[in-house]
Amino acid sequence: MLDHLGNLSRTHSCGALRTENIGQRVTLMGWVAKRRDFGELTFVDLRDRAGITQVVFNSEDAPAAHAKAKELRGEYVIAVIGEVVARDANTRNPKIATGDVEVRAKELLILNDARTPPFQLDATGDALASEDLRLKYRYLDLRRPQLQANLNLRHRVTNEIRRYMTEQGFTEIETPILIKSTPEGARDYIVPSRVQPGKFFALPQSPQLFKQLCMIAGLDKYFQIARCFRDEDLRADRQPEFTQLDVEMSFATLDQIYSVTEGLFARVFKLIGVDKPPSWLFDVGWIYPALVLMGIWGIGAGIVINLAGLRGIPTELYEAARIDGAGWWAQLRNVTIPMMSPIIFYTLILGVVDVLQYFLVPLVLKNGTGEPAGSTLFYNLNLYRTFFTYQQMSYGATLAWFLFAITLLVTLVLFALARGRVFYAGER
Repeated sequence: MLDHLGNLSRTHSCGALRTENIGQRVTLMGWVAKRRDFGELTFVDLRDRAGITQVVFNSEDAPAAHAKAKELRGEYVIAVIGEVVARDANTRNPKIATGDVEVRAKELLILNDARTPPFQLDATGDALASEDLRLKYRYLDLRRPQLQANLNLRHRVTNEIRRYMTEQGFTEIETPILIKSTPEGARDYIVPSRVQPGKFFALPQSPQLFKQLCMIAGLDKYFQIARCFRDEDLRADRQPEFTQLDVEMSFATLDQIYSVTEGLFARVFKLIGVDKPPSWLFDVGWIYPALVLMGIWGIGAGIVINLAGLRGIPTELYEAARIDGAGWWAQLRNVTIPMMSPIIFYTLILGVVDVLQYFLVPLVLKNGTGEPAGSTLFYNLNLYRTFFTYQQMSYGATLAWFLFAITLLVTLVLFALARGRVFYAGER
């Protein structure tokens, strides 16, 4: 016989109890995750979305509740009234937030029973049931901690997006779902109209036209966490319906768009413990001098080799590094530096072109959009900022970082090759 909830209400969630609650009388409600029967003592792990609390049924303190607890099985829905007590030192569980306390039950209500679940809810990895089975019993699958954590994270992400966009002066505007079909990148899903037989609505693939209407209407900054529908072949990253953050700005420049987007990503990634890197890592101020110094080094070595009319690294250079007592510095000076001078010279040329394009060209030449004029290569490098840098890093610094990494790698490889050539030079 099942019990009725009546006017009973819970006082705490199953993940809220701590040592400061010791001595309080509480009412908990949730699902039975596990039951362990030790005769006079029966332990039940009571679960809800907030966590797990251990409940103890003692035959001496509450014989009626203890007898009733013998009937409990996995996924039974119950309500427990009892007192919060501290666990013994050797029975504390540091793996859960409520591991220092337990509830000594006085009353037990069985609100609903349950059949044996078709799969284990706490299974992970290879022990996890097949996706087909879990989708068949989706309401059970959604009880798993991993999926509940995913849904909770999605909720926090959407809340953080709304909070950030509101701080930036954007207005959230909801656009219609039943619309007229418009040309997009995929086929439309259509909905027949009852009041106008033979005519159809289309589900939006994106709010493109509506956000443009908002801009024309003078709403200035618009955003929407929009539901979109596209009838296209399924792929790993595509499904018939999905949610996207849709943003539109009036009178916006490229840097403003970067600033808003990068700030949003920084706020969202903080939710999973990923902080924005320090800005000095991407500061152009120290990257360009380092690039110029490497270039001067490359020019010096390159001029010496070219004036000598050398087309490669002759045997004499290896022999010069093979003198008695010569260490790694002799090998580096006589072999590696001449070998790597072309790549350093090339690095310098690209750095100089980038400096001129970034600092000088905007002063004397503008294109039709008001953006700095320059080669297509360097202009397109600006797009890379969106993926692996923040607004403090210009596309010139992106190029400098890239060339610096390549130069360092080539240096290490050639130095290793040079040491090998010198070591075996006597055997040739």
